[in-house]
Amino acid sequence: MTRRDTWAGDKVRPAVAKWRAFRDRVQALGITVQDGDEITFILPVPVSWSATKKREHYGRGHRSKPDLDNLLGGLFDATMPGGDQHIADLGGARKIWGHSGHICVTRKNLPDSA
Repeated sequence: MTRRDTWAGDKVRPAVAKWRAFRDRVQALGITVQDGDEITFILPVPVSWSATKKREHYGRGHRSKPDLDNLLGGLFDATMPGGDQHIADLGGARKIWGHSGHICVTRKNLPDSA
């Protein structure tokens, strides 16, 4: 997104509309991210793939676009509009193939450090 996208409400670019829909969905679901959380992005296999190829990929690492850092950035921007500076540790982040797209956040409570 650019600065113009924040004030040019009459001409919303498709990418911006998609981002805003994602943000609204994440916020409606009440998804939050905290220190130590493990985040798994499950991306759907293409419908054009054969049943055999789909079975071979379910649960395996997703090694194509979108990049993991972009997925994390989008999630952080959607769940923490004030910034993600308070996140010091993620228990892990990964992206895998699945039947449908969704995000799993597994809460790992870290001990407070003084």
